[in-house]
Amino acid sequence: MTGIVADMGYGTSFYGMAAAVNTLSARQDVLQAEVSTGVRAQDYAGLGASRTQALALQPAMTQVAAWTTNVQEAQAQLSSSQNALKQISDMSSQFTKTIETLVGTPSASSLEAVSQSARDSLTVLGNALNTKYGEHYIFSGNTGEPPVNGDLYSSNMSKDIASIVSSLGEQGGQGVLQLSLQQASAAGKNSPFSQALSSAPQDVAGRANQVQTGPSGTQIVGWVATQGGVPSAETTGSPIRDLMRNLMVVSSLGHVSVGSDGYKSLIAGIQVSNNTVNTGLANAAADMGIQQNTLTIQSSFLTQMNSSLMSQLGQAKDADIAMVSTQLTDTQNQLKASYSLIADMKGMMLANYI
Repeated sequence: MTGIVADMGYGTSFYGMAAAVNTLSARQDVLQAEVSTGVRAQDYAGLGASRTQALALQPAMTQVAAWTTNVQEAQAQLSSSQNALKQISDMSSQFTKTIETLVGTPSASSLEAVSQSARDSLTVLGNALNTKYGEHYIFSGNTGEPPVNGDLYSSNMSKDIASIVSSLGEQGGQGVLQLSLQQASAAGKNSPFSQALSSAPQDVAGRANQVQTGPSGTQIVGWVATQGGVPSAETTGSPIRDLMRNLMVVSSLGHVSVGSDGYKSLIAGIQVSNNTVNTGLANAAADMGIQQNTLTIQSSFLTQMNSSLMSQLGQAKDADIAMVSTQLTDTQNQLKASYSLIADMKGMMLANYI
């Protein structure tokens, strides 16, 4: 009977100790994983009471990441827009200087050279306005269409303005300026712009592209080709439309009679107009510069927001390495003691239990 009881006691103690070792071994694996990965669990289920906080933070972090991507894309698009606008501005500034050579009574060869330069500039202008960033036309706003259709010099508007210029002798300089300005303001089939951009300049600004950049809402990104202010007797309201008109007028001067009062009045009017164009383009560049600065500030804000969310998530998920290391050492010591005790138990004889 004593032997039976002893055997039962030994078996119970041995298997109880083995179960304890398995528990300690599993705990050691968990603690080692925490030390190596730096997180308390590989899934939310293992976080215990912190699981709710971690789950709540994840959607917010995803949203911040999406806003950050929007800001980065907007900054890249604005950079492309600024480069294209600079190309247009540089061309317009050079054109202003070229117009000065038409003052007075230029030679026929000079007049033809300047007219040809204006025709070339129309091609540059059309290409710049149709610049794309990725699949998006940077000056088309939210329309998704190329701002300009076809070659500007071959457009109906250019042909109509050439017809107006040819009537300089009858219309006079001011007459040509007014009629060509009306033509440049026109919409419909004679406009070289897409239908969506053929509206009044002050209305076209509503076509500007907007992106969600944070919890406070959206931001306008870029500048629409034909946007501007209220039209008047001196301007269409749009610096691009005015520039286009001026280039088309000068490109049509090849066969006019120079030196007349009408001619001098026309050139003087084009000079004044293009100075206004240069100011308008500079203002557009400044507006986009403000947009870029605003996006830079927003980018910093989103970076701080993301850091805060990451810190909160870390508090919920990250392991306390110092504490876990101590627990791991304690667990390893307990395992060693348990292995030693089991080894001693296996070596004991029945007499040790009597």
